[in-house]
Amino acid sequence: MAIYYSFEIYRNEFMSKSLKAYFSIDFESFGKSGTLSFLHILKNMKLNLMEADLIKAKNTARAEIATFLANYIKHINETVTLCCIPRSKTYFTDKQLYFQKAVRESVELVNRSVKNKLIDGVDYIKRVKDVATTHLSNSPNEQKYQMPKPGITKETCTINEMIVNKTILLIDDIYTLGVNVVEDCIQALYDKGAKQVIFYAVGRTNKKGNTPATAH
Repeated sequence: MAIYYSFEIYRNEFMSKSLKAYFSIDFESFGKSGTLSFLHILKNMKLNLMEADLIKAKNTARAEIATFLANYIKHINETVTLCCIPRSKTYFTDKQLYFQKAVRESVELVNRSVKNKLIDGVDYIKRVKDVATTHLSNSPNEQKYQMPKPGITKETCTINEMIVNKTILLIDDIYTLGVNVVEDCIQALYDKGAKQVIFYAVGRTNKKGNTPATAH
């Protein structure tokens, strides 16, 4: 059984060069699957979820991320800085940031066995201006915010100078072809001076047009 998969993200108007990316599971929207997965729970837009459900979802995400990290870093000989795609709103509460907690805990967990080859840069990219929540883009409440456009990351986020000349592993919960939030963030990191950017998502939306996935 595969531990994770690699695939290609092709250059487009948001991102000037293609890159190899990784994911752990195929993801289906709730509308298609009818099942509330741990990734749906971590979106937590309505603040009406039980704490126990959020913790369970966070722990499941942590297990997927840590498994990927532990296996991926076996093949590299340098320190890697982990950054997260920031959530779309500046006002989200701690209860809505459990995915970021999962990433941070994964770094701590894996570093125990790899002599600190991973740097926690979870907060290096910070949202300072609200944008549309893409998976709710049809909602009237979201239509007043900016949708993804080239350069929106640099327009609405600050990026810590600690990424300069570093290899960055950019992490998100779900990658969906055509949304371009990921691509724009990757380009912003390069424009701000990152040496190399690698991308990993826990889930990749099962969508026509996805590039082939290779099991690892």
